[in-house]
This record gives sequence, structure tokens and C-alpha cells, in this order.
Amino acid sequence: MKNLPLNGVKILDLSRLLPGPYCSMILADMGAEVIKIEDTQAGDYFRDWEPKKDKNSVFFIGVNRNKKSLTLDLKKDKGREILYRLVKNADVVIESFRPGVTKKLQVDFDTLKKYNSRIIYSSITGYGQNTSLRNKAGHDLNYLALSGILSFSGTRDGNLPVLGIQIADMAGGIFGIISILLALLRRDKINEAQYIDTAMMDGLFSFLSMVSGKYFFDKNIPYPASNLFTGKFACYNVYKTKDGRFFTVGAIEDKFWDRFCEVIGKPEWRGKNNLEEIQANLVNELSAIFESKDFSEWIDIFKNEDICVEPALNLEEALESDYAKERGTLLKIDDKIDGENTLIASPIFISPDMKIPRKSHPQKGQNREDILIENGFSKDEIDQFIKDQVI
Repeated sequence: MKNLPLNGVKILDLSRLLPGPYCSMILADMGAEVIKIEDTQAGDYFRDWEPKKDKNSVFFIGVNRNKKSLTLDLKKDKGREILYRLVKNADVVIESFRPGVTKKLQVDFDTLKKYNSRIIYSSITGYGQNTSLRNKAGHDLNYLALSGILSFSGTRDGNLPVLGIQIADMAGGIFGIISILLALLRRDKINEAQYIDTAMMDGLFSFLSMVSGKYFFDKNIPYPASNLFTGKFACYNVYKTKDGRFFTVGAIEDKFWDRFCEVIGKPEWRGKNNLEEIQANLVNELSAIFESKDFSEWIDIFKNEDICVEPALNLEEALESDYAKERGTLLKIDDKIDGENTLIASPIFISPDMKIPRKSHPQKGQNREDILIENGFSKDEIDQFIKDQVI
């Protein structure tokens, strides 16, 4: 733990579900002590989503390793007093309530910085703290819709997709991580408390940097199959195979496209990857070619080619791939209650000698006594907190 970059950094995580917990998990992987502050009743209600291993949801387990858990009733004065004492010894607070909720609970930034003048307070929400949408409920699909991303994603028939991962949620978590790390660096210079307002929508707009560059140049609104990166061109597209699987072609550059044409037996197509007026015909013909062979046949044809053509693997194939094994993508962590769990490892590699911790997700309130004793509470006080249902 001592050689991890965030060793000694203490984080109080009041967030639930995905963006905040993912953010704090990656920080915990890097050595931060993350204390998950959960409601005494429901806790993080991600725990109860089906399917469950024993007590906890597989979704919860996936984003909560290397953390501790303390239950606190923040609606009670004594619960808030406990949090205030913890804040004195903390570096970062993460929360993901709707704007205004933390102020009602008296655990907002202005309140907590009175107890720690160097605290970093990170709020992760859908629409930020200062917009007309700030109090509106939302989920990933809604954010993708309002950011414009959904409008040009999909297939040539114009159907918009329900994407398989929560891109907006992950954007909130990732930009939350970046902001917290930068705030920790900045605190060394200014020695002051800092407030971070991370909006998932902002993360999605940031992902639009390249797409928006073209829009501001020609004012053409993108839609499915309207340009190179949305499926209009044969050289950058997805094709169905004879047995209903899919192959991806990303042979944008001339050298890749020309070799691709040779491999599929269409040398006369060389040099035509950028001719916009014939792309519809090329896509249709190429679709027929791919549908003439099974998925496995195409794998054999392209396996020794370096031309940006790859099979669309299913999840099992991807997680069992040579790449995943070579990069150590999967890790196994045993839990006394929920058993052995296979998880996605941290994507951050800094140095070969940096040993990332492998501790299981916490059960709700599992570490309450240890945490409170470390922060100066007596055993008698803790017993009273339990009796009063404060923790």
C-alpha cells in the first residue's frame, strides 16, 4: 500500500449506484482509504438489485471493492455530528444526490468546509448544480439523448440504439476521478477547500469534441449513416455474417482498404474508399459478401491481416481473449459472504512494482466500529449510537 500514489488520502463516499462508486473504487485501487457512508436503512440500494450473490447484487460487487462501510443516519443530529468529526480527518467527500439535498441534510460543501478548511468536495450529478435541469431525474439513456450522441448512433435504417453500457454514468465517474486528482494537486498550492461540480452531461459533451468540430465547420447535423464515423462509408461499418454474427471494418486509410479489397476478392474497389457517391452500393455489396460466409470463416480469413478488420466478440469471448489474459483484465477476489467474485481490474498501470490492493466489497456497516474508534469515539459512545439507530 505504501507505494500506491494515493496512500494516505482519505475519502468519504456518500454516493450510490454507479458514477460515484466507480469513481471512488478506482481511487481506492490507487491506495486511497475509501469509507462508504450508507443510510442505516436501505444503504446503497445498488446492493439489492437482482441478480444477487448472497447479500449483495453482482452490480454492486462490481464497483465497490477495496472500500470500508459505515452506516449513518444523516437525518439525525448525532449522525451528522459523527460525519462532521470524520470530515476533520478526511481529504475528499464524494456525493451524488440531486442538487439541494445535501444542504437539507446539512452536509453540503459550505457546511463541511467549516470542519475542514482543506476539504475537497465532489458532487456528481446528471445536469450539474446551476442549470434549469438541475432537479430533473435522469438516467443514462436520457443523457445520451439530450447530448445529441444518440441521434447519430445506430444503423442505416435509422433506428437508434439502446447502448449496452452506461456511457454517461461512466463519464461522470471518470471526470470525477480526474477532477479529484487535480484538486488534490491544487490544494498543495492554495491550501484551501475546493468544490467540484461534475455533470454527466458535461462528460458527454466533452466526448463530442471531434464530432462538433465538423459540425461547426459545415453546419451539417449528423445522423446514422450520414458521414464516415456514423456508417455511411463501406470502409467504416459493421456487417452481418451468414450465421448472424457481426464483423467490423475500420479500414479507413488507403493502405488498409486496398489490402482489404484484395483479401475479399474485390481488387477493383481499391482507391474507392473515399468516393462518397458510390458508398451505398459498396455497403450493399459488401454486406452480401459478408453474409456469404460464417463468422468463424471470416476469422480465419482475416486472422493474419493487420488492416483494422475485427470480429464483434460477445462478452464471453472478449473476457477470455488473449488480450484480456495478457493485460490482466480480470481479477478474482474472495468474500466470506458473497463468495469468489471475478471483477474487471483497474485500467491504470503506473509501475510494475505498484501492487494494487485486492480487498472485497464491504458488507453494509461492516467497518463501523473500527472507523469510529479510529476517529476518537469510545466503545460506550458506539454502543449508544447503535441503540439509538444512528449507525
